[in-house]
Amino acid sequence: MPFSTITPVGRIVQGNPLVGNQVKDDHGALVFNQDGTPKLSYYMGLAISKQDPAAQQLIAKIDAEARAAWPNLFDPATGECRDKKFSIKYFDGDGFDHNGKAFAEREGMAGHWIIRLQSNYPLRSYDGMAGNVEITDPERIYRGCYAVAAIEVKTNGATGTNTRGLYINSQGVQMVGHGERILGGANPDELFGAAGAAIPQGAYVPAGMSTTPVAPPAPAAMQAAPTPPAAPHMVATPPPVQAPAMALPTPPPAVPHPTFVQQVVAPQFVLTPAGQAQGFTIEQWYAAGYTEAQLLQNGTIAHA
Repeated sequence: MPFSTITPVGRIVQGNPLVGNQVKDDHGALVFNQDGTPKLSYYMGLAISKQDPAAQQLIAKIDAEARAAWPNLFDPATGECRDKKFSIKYFDGDGFDHNGKAFAEREGMAGHWIIRLQSNYPLRSYDGMAGNVEITDPERIYRGCYAVAAIEVKTNGATGTNTRGLYINSQGVQMVGHGERILGGANPDELFGAAGAAIPQGAYVPAGMSTTPVAPPAPAAMQAAPTPPAAPHMVATPPPVQAPAMALPTPPPAVPHPTFVQQVVAPQFVLTPAGQAQGFTIEQWYAAGYTEAQLLQNGTIAHA
């Protein structure tokens, strides 16, 4: 008969209740939803100690539910399941995986039963140390921390060639304690040896390689800024020019047209070769008190 309960305190040793992984089919191909998005599965393995009497009681109750749902699949004398593919949703941390490798070699599994919780949706998680506030950050609940889970155990009702077994549905995961994080990946000591990095005798060593940090190159010395060339010598006062023989007549004042004002454009002048030879700019001549008329008359400037 289906039942609901709360597991004994265990340690999360596999997966993360809030991190999904894309589902693969029997041939290893990735599975997608009808809308084209990846189909995700959320999984968590909770290791409960065989030393905890409550853990033994839970396993016995799960086994009883399986035998009641599928009585013809179990040997009445030994209690063992005859269907090797039966999905019981927990495994023995002192057993072996399908490749014959001991689960006990993996951190946190030896001496434990591993309850497998899986869903197509994130397993709702709560922080029991903070008033059961809901956890949404997967970094807050991690492999290595301690938790309990509210679960529902029932038969999967499989027929035909479908895999027969049980469902263990998570109704919520409560984090109850911190522990040492379990990091993924292979054991580096197994891959490279416990002695650490070692270059085989006679092996090729790439140029520039060092087993100690290489100091960065010293910055190049800054060159002194070049000394600017000395300013050319200029006469303080421009040479006098001959005044015109006659005073220029005073032009009549300009009277704007009654209907519009014509835009006045200032005349443009350039230094003549003779003016350039004297070494002064037009602005310097103006500043010395010379007028355009005088400069035009003595040939210092000309119209552009």
